[in-house]
Amino acid sequence: MNRKLFLGAITLLLAACASPSSNPSTSVSTQPTETVCWTSPLTGLCVDETVPTLVVKIDDVSDARPQWSLNLADIVIVEPVEGGLTRLFAVFQSTAPTTLGPIRPGLAYSGASSKTSPFLWKSTLQLVGAPQGGTGYYRDNTRYIPHNLLGKYQDILARIEKPENALLGDRIGWKFSTTPTQGDEISWFRAEWPGSKKTFTWSKSLKKWTMKVYEEDLKTLIGDSQLEDAVTDTVFVMQTKLMPLPYKTHALSPTPYPKTYGEGKGFVLTQGTIIKAIWKRPTINDLPRWYTLSGKEIAVATGNAWWLILADHDSYTIKYPKSTQSPTPSESATS
Repeated sequence: MNRKLFLGAITLLLAACASPSSNPSTSVSTQPTETVCWTSPLTGLCVDETVPTLVVKIDDVSDARPQWSLNLADIVIVEPVEGGLTRLFAVFQSTAPTTLGPIRPGLAYSGASSKTSPFLWKSTLQLVGAPQGGTGYYRDNTRYIPHNLLGKYQDILARIEKPENALLGDRIGWKFSTTPTQGDEISWFRAEWPGSKKTFTWSKSLKKWTMKVYEEDLKTLIGDSQLEDAVTDTVFVMQTKLMPLPYKTHALSPTPYPKTYGEGKGFVLTQGTIIKAIWKRPTINDLPRWYTLSGKEIAVATGNAWWLILADHDSYTIKYPKSTQSPTPSESATS
């Protein structure tokens, strides 16, 4: 459930002084209750700012589905990895899940290449993954290794040694509004990586984007067995380029290294529409902000989001409804 922080709800009880010539009496004066909250830069919702942010590296191949707790993440980042596949980085702060995974594990993860691990250790991330030992991880015997490593959210969160360093603080996120910016109506948006394909379709009844992986509906587990459709309020599409790896490798299919800071083109999917956008992220410590091609900042509805990273050799297709005035019924391009 959402943790809401209510500050300043203080009631002052004042005892009136009784006059010596009158009967003693007591009156109470109540100061108006004021609700103060911290607005998450990730969701635009009122949440507890003292909860550390946990990033979980989640497997994204067919044997790993359905994954756990995707609908409870503030953001799900889809990034390209080796072999043309994708992996999910689920960011949890506003809502506390129970089970996480399957983890390709503060960063909760199962492991990393020998070339990547030194960079993790040098980063400012507090590593609470399986390689560091400790509690929080277990195997689901109904699935095959390596797609069966799960995590217990509260146990992993408790391993963050310096929670104050894992707070979002005063970071500024994308813009939220009760009247989101509107774009062109679409039937669906499909993102394609060499080994992965995800399609987002707006549900008028749910007022959220639903998802397919190839032709199958994407599902997510809540708790141990409750299965539901994976949905999101907003989809950000970041088009970018791959950078040279910061280390030498002889791998036939090395891990891609997309550039996610600076600025570039992309799309924002909001309220059943799509907006051609420019994203700006000055440094890796900033959250990206999104603007129309004319320079106006794009406002989205409060709630969770998926952030898709499309780099070299990745592509997308936009399908417009037949009633649209768009020049073509569909649009495809490679990043």
